[in-house]
Amino acid sequence: MNELQAKGYITAGLKDVVDRIRQRGNTANHELPSSTEEDSRLTITITEHLLEGVYELPSLVTPPAAPTP
Repeated sequence: MNELQAKGYITAGLKDVVDRIRQRGNTANHELPSSTEEDSRLTITITEHLLEGVYELPSLVTPPAAPTP
């Protein structure tokens, strides 16, 4: 989490939202609790948006041209 936030992938406003997924993942690694459909959909939706922000959105922007000497 801290590394993702330090690199700018997670904004301060999203930290709590993303931390919720981290906590669910930690629990799932140690137990096999059942999830509600609502929790599962929320996890998928947030993960989808994070992946779009990291991989898809940057590719939509043309890098600025190099300055001419």
